[in-house]
Amino acid sequence: MRKILALIGLMVPALTSLAQSESDAREAFREKLLEIAKVNSPDTKIAAQEVNASQHAKQIEKMSWLQDIYGVGNINEFTINPTNDTQNRAQFFPRYNFGIRVSLGTIFLTPLKVRAANDEVVKRKLEAGKALLTLKENVYAGVEKLEEAYKKYRIKNWILQDYQDLAIQAKTKFNNGEIQLDKLQAASDAYYAKLQDQLTAQSDLNQIKFTLESLVNMKLESIPEYRHFLEAIDAANRPIH
Repeated sequence: MRKILALIGLMVPALTSLAQSESDAREAFREKLLEIAKVNSPDTKIAAQEVNASQHAKQIEKMSWLQDIYGVGNINEFTINPTNDTQNRAQFFPRYNFGIRVSLGTIFLTPLKVRAANDEVVKRKLEAGKALLTLKENVYAGVEKLEEAYKKYRIKNWILQDYQDLAIQAKTKFNNGEIQLDKLQAASDAYYAKLQDQLTAQSDLNQIKFTLESLVNMKLESIPEYRHFLEAIDAANRPIH
């Protein structure tokens, strides 16, 4: 009894350490994925571009009053060569004319347009912040789904290996005349059923991977934290044999 208790006492810290390693690896992978997604995600890029566009539109509205300032040049023989102007006629044809034309629209509408443009900037920034929050939610949820799908795939794979061994044993026994054909057929049918389950689990895992890869715009295999995450899951969840 004491030996059993001592064995349990040794196993509990080890299992706790493995669980913590898996949790740490999940957190590292999740944060790295979010960091990459903030840079590579098309949604965040579009949101940032819309913020920049709204800021440029605001600057245009702030400078729109310059449309009321104008200048005119008057080029003629008297302004080009004043020495030929013996009768001082150039005074009626000045070389440059400048003017300022201020309308009521400039006085009253420009501040309103600038305020509206500023509101648009604020709106676009809020939308960009919302896009980041949505991205974070999608990344976190995707990692949780990935972990669940990977564990299911591994379990299905273990089960498939067991049924494959049983099918091989049944074939050997059938060849040796130890069992009838129906027993061999039953073992084969069971193996192929588990193979179908394993293929379905693999397809589900791949779909979740594709979704995450679309968020970060790169293959998960190229991210070291992804490999470490899978290794931590493997270490914490081993088959019982």
